Amino acid sequence: MADTHPSLRASKHQSANAHTGYRLGTTSFILADDYLNNIRFLADKVEDIALLFFESITPETDLSWLADAVRIQAEANLSVTVHLPADVQLASKQAAIREAAVQACADVIQALAPLTPRAYVCHGDGDDGAPPDIDALTHSLRELGEICGAPERICIENTHTPHAELAPAIDASGASICYDIGHALQHEQDVAAELARWLPRCGVFHMHGVQHGKDHHSTRYLPDTLFDEALQAYAHTGPEWRVLTLELFRRDRWEDSLQHLRERLKSQ
Repeated sequence: MADTHPSLRASKHQSANAHTGYRLGTTSFILADDYLNNIRFLADKVEDIALLFFESITPETDLSWLADAVRIQAEANLSVTVHLPADVQLASKQAAIREAAVQACADVIQALAPLTPRAYVCHGDGDDGAPPDIDALTHSLRELGEICGAPERICIENTHTPHAELAPAIDASGASICYDIGHALQHEQDVAAELARWLPRCGVFHMHGVQHGKDHHSTRYLPDTLFDEALQAYAHTGPEWRVLTLELFRRDRWEDSLQHLRERLKSQ
């Protein structure tokens, strides 16, 4: 099988010339393979790679790939963002659970420090089945900001709870946001209103489509008008270090989304 479809070769350079204002990337799960092989595959095709750690790391977690990743990053002028563990409850009312969640995220932040990540995406989950405790979340975000040394690089994602409900914790901690357009559509949120309010603080923008109620499909399943308006707005609004991530977990969906992105940018 060829390395990539002919129309997608040299896509890193094409992408860099086609958009402004943000770095364009995708996830470390495009190939059904390990982190290093995904990084090798994507290095000449994207500007940023979102390293996904959906589970907490342990002393047994293999991080031997990091040295090679640092070398590839320098050679390819890559940036990375990091998705902190999603198996934790940063907004738990139970102190021990919240503290363990912060420690699990801290372990990843410290382990990946050699890659100097641009941002760290986290979920604001409360106890199982319960809404997030805002005071607990505020403490967690503050602590993570101190650990990474830049509170604004902690970006809280809208998973089940819209950012409007998380706003007190975001404001009090100095955190930024990760806006996930697929999650917003799944929960029938007012995307236009949310973008108007939150894009200035959006360090990471997750783009993916929703089909039959399921997310992480090609961006072709986003309404064209909404997709175009979001791209145009993010090109001009947000932190100077912002990243747009095509949040796909399959090669075919990512390649189709990248082609779709080029088509929509060309039409603007």
